Amino acid sequence: MSPKFKGVPQLWVDGKLPAIAESLVLGPWQGVLAVVYSPRKIMSYGSFHCFTLRAGGNLADGAVIRTRDDFFPLGTYGYVTPREYAANSLNMYTSFGAIGPDAFNDLGAYNIRGITPLGGGKGGFEAAPASDTLKHPDLWAYYLQDEPDCGDYSVQDVAEPLRIGSMGMEMAARDRNAYHAEPGKLTYLTVDQTYKPANWFVYGPMADVCAPDHYPLPGHEREIMSTLESCRMGCAPNMLVFVYSAWWPEATKPKPDQPKGRMRFAGEERMHIGYALAGGAQGLSCYIHVTEKAGDDIFHGAGEFPDVWHAIGQMYRETDTVAPLLAVAWPVDGVVTAPAGVYARALLSPAGLVIVALNEGGCKSTDDDFTVKPVKPAKLTVYLPPWLQTVEAAEVGEGKLPRLDAKLVGTKLEVTLPELDTARMILLARPSTMTSLTTRCARVRAGQAEALLRGLQHDQAVQARHNTLLRELPVHYKPYMAIAEAEGAYGMEMTTDWLNPLGEKYNAYEWYGPDKPETKLARWKFDAKAAGDHYFVWQWFSFNKPLKLTVTDADGKAIVEREVHGQGEDFYAVEFSLPAAGQYTVTLGGVAGGGPTSARMARAAFLVPVGEAEILPEKILK
Repeated sequence: MSPKFKGVPQLWVDGKLPAIAESLVLGPWQGVLAVVYSPRKIMSYGSFHCFTLRAGGNLADGAVIRTRDDFFPLGTYGYVTPREYAANSLNMYTSFGAIGPDAFNDLGAYNIRGITPLGGGKGGFEAAPASDTLKHPDLWAYYLQDEPDCGDYSVQDVAEPLRIGSMGMEMAARDRNAYHAEPGKLTYLTVDQTYKPANWFVYGPMADVCAPDHYPLPGHEREIMSTLESCRMGCAPNMLVFVYSAWWPEATKPKPDQPKGRMRFAGEERMHIGYALAGGAQGLSCYIHVTEKAGDDIFHGAGEFPDVWHAIGQMYRETDTVAPLLAVAWPVDGVVTAPAGVYARALLSPAGLVIVALNEGGCKSTDDDFTVKPVKPAKLTVYLPPWLQTVEAAEVGEGKLPRLDAKLVGTKLEVTLPELDTARMILLARPSTMTSLTTRCARVRAGQAEALLRGLQHDQAVQARHNTLLRELPVHYKPYMAIAEAEGAYGMEMTTDWLNPLGEKYNAYEWYGPDKPETKLARWKFDAKAAGDHYFVWQWFSFNKPLKLTVTDADGKAIVEREVHGQGEDFYAVEFSLPAAGQYTVTLGGVAGGGPTSARMARAAFLVPVGEAEILPEKILK
């Protein structure tokens, strides 16, 4: 609120003044006003409502807000490997490529929600949710696009300084398409560092969830605060999920004098996430868990570094302990006094204050090391809001809130943290709030344990089906088998869970890179004994990239041309009709004009008449 604000504020909802019992006004305090609205009738998830604040007959503020629950995303980018995510207490996964119902089922088995790009429509302004994932219970949000502000920079025929927002109408159309297809799901948009800070004000309000990304070098984590401050103002009142850096791009062909770089250490990752929380993030997403090759670089992900991955899990569990407060909190400055070298900031919510404390002076990063000199003890003084005068102090742990020594002096609380190593959180709240939070945590942890067991059993069943196909396909379909040749690919030695009926050293092909996609392909030659419907059955790791399937006859005439989409590694089948007996070539390759392509597939594959198809994969592609 403006310092000039006068009068007694009243909250109006959809043009009406709620009953006194439905609205609780707290503040203003330190320029922040908190209003708790408890409607008699629950608002439906994803519905839009107009909230206005009036005082003395004057309109003080207003916004149209889309309702959501207090889910606090703790997620990652990477592949669909939910077992690893659930074991580290993650609750969300974001995919760059559209994922289908099987992937969502895999995520849901571990109680993980997913974000998928729009996989339906024709792309561009017509991009829309894919029909096969509509209303899936584990789909949390639709990914409109990755970094449209970065895309603005490449727009032609517009002066470079004026390109910001060039993709805005397309993003608005995609958001509309997603809402019309499924009003009960949110939309998600990642915003880069291009044309900042205008980018966060142009694209920030478009989707229900604004996800800025910022990847500073190790030791420069505080740089993200400027991003979060600007983006929080630009996207409000929409949700802010911060995409933080947990990767290291290693150049395999470095330029002269190019620094090698390194992965963050665990303590640096804690600091990185700590700054994100201090900046007001209402959700966190790690980029990235997986290690993969990208052109001439290798992107090393957090999953390759157990210390970093463990630190992420620790911070996530600590964050989840106070997530219901952080989901509705707002950063407030000028209320915490901390020792020299310690940065501390308060996050205000109606039910309590969360203090994020970071040991800036004691943490030192170099080109190859990270050292910590803890602050022992760290004494902080916190100016309390009027409605939180009778509070206790607790260090935020993994599902626990051990109490801290605290002394109330007037309206200030002196709190002693025994040791501050890197980043820690302190909760100031009433005892009843702390009890409620720890009870919730116990329930969440029990649910996570149950989901982990359920997910493991789900994976067992999937693996059993996979192994059945691995053993039976070469036996049942031996007369219909062919071994592939490839172009633009390299051989892979896949020793387990991959077809290898001939006992070859390199029983699979793989390609990965930015070259023209049509130059990378695998090709099988079959002799069909009769005309009619056939299944092409093969083993494929898609990397979430589509491929073009082409079937040509002996004269090179295309009989079938279609785009196929896979989800991770599995057996797949696609059905088509052959006009006559004879020799046919089945080719799987990159989609021309479709961007960088990646694939791995077993060399052995099968072309089986439908009447002879005794066993088939579950994934039969249309």
